[in-house]
Amino acid sequence: MRVVDQRPNQSTADRVELASIYADYGDTAVLALDFRRAAEQYRKAIRQVEGRSPVWAIVYRMNEADALANYGRYKPDDEATKSAIALYQSVVKDSAGGKNPVAWASAQNNLGNALQVLGERTNNAQLAADSVAAFEAALTAWSHERFPLEWANVQNSLASALRNIGENESGADNLTKSVAAQGMEVLTSAGVESLKADAKGVAAKIKSKDGKVEERGYSHAIVAVGIAPNTENIGIDKLGVKTTKGHIDTDPMCRTNVPGIWAIGDVTAPPWLAHKASHEGIIAAEAIAQVLGNKDVHPHAMDVSNIPGCTYCRPQVASVGLTEAKAKEAGHEVRVGRFPFPGNGKAIAMGETEGFVKTVFDAKTGELLGAHMIGAEVTELIQGFTVGKTAELVETDFINTVYPHPTLSEMMHESVLAAYGRVIHI
Repeated sequence: MRVVDQRPNQSTADRVELASIYADYGDTAVLALDFRRAAEQYRKAIRQVEGRSPVWAIVYRMNEADALANYGRYKPDDEATKSAIALYQSVVKDSAGGKNPVAWASAQNNLGNALQVLGERTNNAQLAADSVAAFEAALTAWSHERFPLEWANVQNSLASALRNIGENESGADNLTKSVAAQGMEVLTSAGVESLKADAKGVAAKIKSKDGKVEERGYSHAIVAVGIAPNTENIGIDKLGVKTTKGHIDTDPMCRTNVPGIWAIGDVTAPPWLAHKASHEGIIAAEAIAQVLGNKDVHPHAMDVSNIPGCTYCRPQVASVGLTEAKAKEAGHEVRVGRFPFPGNGKAIAMGETEGFVKTVFDAKTGELLGAHMIGAEVTELIQGFTVGKTAELVETDFINTVYPHPTLSEMMHESVLAAYGRVIHI
């Protein structure tokens, strides 16, 4: 272990050396996901070099800000996020005017991220707008010719911030970033005008949201634009069965408006999922049996808010119930918890540290309003929260449950704990 004399008359070189030791401790704490301790170590490093080495002072301030930003994001802790914002702003100020353009641009980008997180959490439109301004400022410094990766990263952050103004979905932005990192391009608010296939591949004319049409070439094209109900020419119109845009209207017991006629699956209302259709088949069969006099069946009503949705991509995406934004729109005062995959031992052992688990609770009743996940095997995990929603469990039911170790399911527990300021492993 290195030891450096801390006498008041130390030379600048000794101070810088001592600061590097504190910074090393901070780096180690970051690897252990102990962001609060990391921030404390970086702060000690700053004290050693302030007024002696401006360059290192900025470096360690950025490190402390990053640690606080991570702590604030995942705890969650608004005060830590505000402290990170203040540090980023101080770096922006001290590195402005060409003094340190790289630090200035990095601080602007990270400031934008912190403002965006706090803006989403507090539903503050001004903070969201400030995050956009910070990202735009960073773009002025990162030349896309000299710094293509940094420039693309800030562009992506800016796009995310713009999408999140007025909207706060849970996994779409993270998935977009992930697939982009895998070399895939995602075009949103775009439409395909035409497809023309030949021996060389497929030529696609794509219309962007600004109305411009561009032709691109691909090896293959998969057309996946949704479903159409197969309800034409089967006689339901003559029977008076009500439909909406071709889909048969049913009640939660799968009954239509015409006695004796039930409907299930993709010919009915969304979501159009195999597991929803299968369960509707059980409900309809038991409801019909009950009408025919079978007393041993117990049909139950379908609640579409308790149907999980899963996307089998990499990373996987899964959700059930309301998003944070939809819950607020519905008038709920919410508590939101979030826990990252890097904080889970099983995820680290699997080499799957990309993703998070997010839960949304009613702040007054403790009702689980929604759960959203992105990462490895989340399509298997979501059923735990689906059972909880169906059983109308509240936050204490999840908190007081013992989760096995080591498992990915521990992140579910931590996410609930985070919603109530009790997260443990961050």
